Amino acid sequence: MNTHKKRLKQLFILMLTIVGLNNVVAQTSNQQSTQLLIEQNKLLQQQNELLQQQNQLLNKVNDSLTQQNNTLNKDVQKVKTKVDRLPKISGYMQLQYALNNTTSSINLKRARLKLTGDIIPKIDYTLQVEFASPKVVDMYVRFKPFKQLNVKVGSFKVPFTIENTEYGPLNNETVESALIVDRTIAGKDLSGISSGGRDVGINIYGGFFTVKDFQILNYDLALFNGAGLAIKDNNKYKDLVARITVKPIKNLQISSSYYHGLIDKKSPRYRLAAGASYDKTLILRGEYIYALTNNLYTRGFYLTAGAHLPQGWTLVARYDYYKEDIFIKDQLTQDVVVGLVWHQLKHLRCQLEYTLSHHKPVGKPFQNALTVMMSGIF
Repeated sequence: MNTHKKRLKQLFILMLTIVGLNNVVAQTSNQQSTQLLIEQNKLLQQQNELLQQQNQLLNKVNDSLTQQNNTLNKDVQKVKTKVDRLPKISGYMQLQYALNNTTSSINLKRARLKLTGDIIPKIDYTLQVEFASPKVVDMYVRFKPFKQLNVKVGSFKVPFTIENTEYGPLNNETVESALIVDRTIAGKDLSGISSGGRDVGINIYGGFFTVKDFQILNYDLALFNGAGLAIKDNNKYKDLVARITVKPIKNLQISSSYYHGLIDKKSPRYRLAAGASYDKTLILRGEYIYALTNNLYTRGFYLTAGAHLPQGWTLVARYDYYKEDIFIKDQLTQDVVVGLVWHQLKHLRCQLEYTLSHHKPVGKPFQNALTVMMSGIF
C-alpha cells in the first residue's frame, strides 16, 4: 500500500514536471515569436523608409525629365516655327511635241519654280518664276483674316472665267485653253496683252454659308492695272473685275464674271462670261464669253466632257466655237479636241491629244494637229 502511494506520488510529481517543462517551452517559444515579429516589423519599417527614399528620388528624376521635356518641346517648337517660315519649293517642267499640217516641233513649253510660305499666321506669300521665257509669273501676298473677307495684292490670275483661274497647266485636261478663253483673257488676248491671264492689282474675295470644307456663295472684286505682267499702266484708269460663284455641292460651281477696262485711254476692253463646271468622276464644263476689244465684238463658247478612269487615266473631249468678229458672217473657227491624260505617278503627267480645226471663210482647209506633252512635277 505504501509502495503504491509512493509510486502515485512520483507519477504526480513527474506529471507536474512535464507540465512545467511544457509551460517553459511554450513561454520560450512565445518570446522567440514575439522577438521575430519585432525584428520583422523593424525590417518592414526599414524597407518602407527605403521605398520612400526611392520614391523621392524617382519624383526628383521625373521632375527633372519633365523640365527637360518641356525645354526640348520649346526648342522643337522654335525650330518648327522657323522651318514653317521657310519657303516651300515646288515646280514643274513641260516638254511638248506638236505635229500639224505644215510643221512639227519639240519645245520646252514651261519651266516653273514656285516658292510659297507664311509670313505670320493668316498672311502668306507666293512667288512663281517662269524660266522657259524668263519672267515672274506670280508674286503676291494674301491676308486671310476670315473666310468671308480676304485680300490678295500683287501679280496673280485675273478672276475671270472658271478655266482661267481653276484649271492651270497641271490640271487642265487639254494642253491649251479653250479658244475663247485664250483670246479674251488667257494667252493670246485680242487686246495684244500677253499675260497668261494675269495682271498686277488687288483682289478682295471670300465666301459665305460654309458646308464642310467649302462655301456655297463666293465672290471676287478686283482692280488691276490692265497692262499685263510687270508693266506700268499707260493711263490713270484701273480695270475692274467682278465674279460671283455659287457651289450648291462641293464639285459643282456656277460662275458669272465681268471685266471692264481700257487698253489705252480710249479703247475699251470689256468681257462678260458665264459658265458651270462639275468635276468628280465625270467632267462637265462649259462657258460662254462675250467681248468688246476696241471696236471688235467677239463671242464664243466651249463644252468639255470627260471622265476620270482607274489607274490614273482621264479621257476628255472638247468643242470650241469662236467667232472673232460677230459682224462678219462667214468668219468662224471651230475646234474638236480629243485627249487622253495619264497621271498615275505623283511626279509625272502625260498628255496625248488630237485637234481637228475648221476655219471659215469657205475654202480654207481643215487643219489637223497631234500634240504630246510630258510634265515633270516636283
